[in-house]
Amino acid sequence: MTKVVIDTNILFSAILNTSSKIAQLILLGSTYYQFYSPDYVVQEIIDHKPKILKLSKLSEKEFEDVYKLLTYNVQIINRSLISDQLIDQS
Repeated sequence: MTKVVIDTNILFSAILNTSSKIAQLILLGSTYYQFYSPDYVVQEIIDHKPKILKLSKLSEKEFEDVYKLLTYNVQIINRSLISDQLIDQS
């Protein structure tokens, strides 16, 4: 199984357009991929929630539903467990 790291921009994009290829990959690709994301992604999405709501025209409830669906197959990793060397490689 291939490991894939999802950053804030990818998740942001997937929330804005759930029918996009990347959103569909996150939603349906868990058979072939293991998705990971650093824990700060959660805070960044919360920080940008007003912008996401405005751009997507989603209601609060719809946003929550989409967010839960997209992150269901994403393992959130504590940033302190990721080496600085590995972060610098990306």
